[in-house]
Amino acid sequence: MSRVIRTEDGSNTLFSERYRQSFHSTNGAVTEVNHVFIEPTGVRERLEQCKPTQILEIGFGLGLNALLCADLAQQHKTALRFQSFEHDLVSSDVFEQLNYAQLLSFPELAGDMSRGLCELHQSVFRVGEYTEIVLLQFDVSTVDINYVCGDGFHAVFMDAFSPDTNAECWSQSVIDQLAGVLSEKGVLSTYSAKGDVRRALLHAGLHVEKLEGPPGKREMLRAIRV
Repeated sequence: MSRVIRTEDGSNTLFSERYRQSFHSTNGAVTEVNHVFIEPTGVRERLEQCKPTQILEIGFGLGLNALLCADLAQQHKTALRFQSFEHDLVSSDVFEQLNYAQLLSFPELAGDMSRGLCELHQSVFRVGEYTEIVLLQFDVSTVDINYVCGDGFHAVFMDAFSPDTNAECWSQSVIDQLAGVLSEKGVLSTYSAKGDVRRALLHAGLHVEKLEGPPGKREMLRAIRV
């Protein structure tokens, strides 16, 4: 069970009773998405420059990361392919309670997302004219990531629940595979700054940086394939 909560920037999120964590920072859900994922990976810059972009996400959650990226792609009329692993998809009914349409330059994209979530047998669907969403309904720790989703990703959003409560998603095996599907100079970004995560990224051969975290968090990690 989960309950809707309002975050500090006015956007909504859910609190997961299973993991005893909120899906996004209570200091601001949209603020966190922009600070942790869209900006440091270069996704905003790529879309503003009209460069077709591929993103892989671990933890689709409430779909906010995908929706904000789709909104940018729609603004700049640029192709975006957004693949995301999630083994416990939120229902369209819950998604609609979050009222994400009011956050977008193109509110109709939220309707596209809701319809895609409603048809759970359909794992590939369009959000707007420029974005293709691919929902990978697997436990990422049990699959060959390259086989399932390919490679050449410009950005990886590592947004699973924390290593303390969802350790299998943060294993060395998963991190190694994520490093392997990044394009040259591709960027993996995550809200986590745990030492174990940093060491796993380094072990995977990535260049790792500590960055200032979003509001309410001191640090986060960015890792680049060089």
